[in-house]
Amino acid sequence: MSVDLQDPRCETVALWYNSNQPQEREGAKKGCMRALLAFAQEMNCDMGPVEYRGVPPYNHGLEQVGIRLVDPPKAMMIPGLRCMIASCLMSQRSQGVVSEVNAFTQELDPKDLEQLRQITRRAYKIHFPHETDPTDNEIDRFITEMGPEVAEERLCAGKEY
Repeated sequence: MSVDLQDPRCETVALWYNSNQPQEREGAKKGCMRALLAFAQEMNCDMGPVEYRGVPPYNHGLEQVGIRLVDPPKAMMIPGLRCMIASCLMSQRSQGVVSEVNAFTQELDPKDLEQLRQITRRAYKIHFPHETDPTDNEIDRFITEMGPEVAEERLCAGKEY
């Protein structure tokens, strides 16, 4: 499923990177994810799945879907220069969402909790491949912050966050 970039709930960030250096691609993805997470936290929003795309400079096709890239600085014009674009839908959290760790997860069936932990761990490893594995408490915090509606949706759909 593709993120609709013209959806008013869609947030997009972008970082320039050298595609000839694999670690820079991962660093650009991580930087984009951190920017989206910071925005979501600041705006008290929940994030949907993140979609990444690497595009070359002067990719004017993106303007058709509402993204206008700023030209890279001339000093950055090197072979392999790409722009990592990360997009996701954001939804406003309900006012009464409890952010206390384990508050929501303690109410889950143990089988459902374990399945949500596995889904969340896989998503975490995709977005942060070089980070250490999060503890169960950290994973439970992510699940709680996403809220019951998102958790139920993921369990039913069997998709990753």
